[in-house]
Amino acid sequence: MDRRNFITATGAAASAFVLAREGQAAHDEHAHHHGAAQGGAPRDALVRATAECIGRGEVCLAHCIDLLATGDTMLAECARRVNEMVALCGALRTIAAQDAPSLRALALVTDEVCRTCEEECRKHEDHHAQCRDCAEACAACRRECTAVAT
Repeated sequence: MDRRNFITATGAAASAFVLAREGQAAHDEHAHHHGAAQGGAPRDALVRATAECIGRGEVCLAHCIDLLATGDTMLAECARRVNEMVALCGALRTIAAQDAPSLRALALVTDEVCRTCEEECRKHEDHHAQCRDCAEACAACRRECTAVAT
């Protein structure tokens, strides 16, 4: 690399660094002004908890379906409860992210659905890690639902 290319590359890198820092500062300033007004951390925690619940639930549901496909119906009720939970948590995640007026009401309903899912998954947690993981995610989601709903 000759001197001219080095100076050009160094200048471009410095400019990119300055622009990135200015962009981050603008983002931080924007988040500072709007984060608390829109619910901030409790709502964000609910978004994360519902996403985790959905992910663990989808793994559990796939496991249930695999067993059902072999003729083993032991997890049929678990599959139904998980399917319902995944649907409600998906809706709640969207509503929480938007800080919509229906957030509190939907959090109450989702808390109940997560409770029934957790109870069903707990019946199988000793034999199926997927059920245990789903139950734990439901318990964590319920804690966040309660925090938002009260």
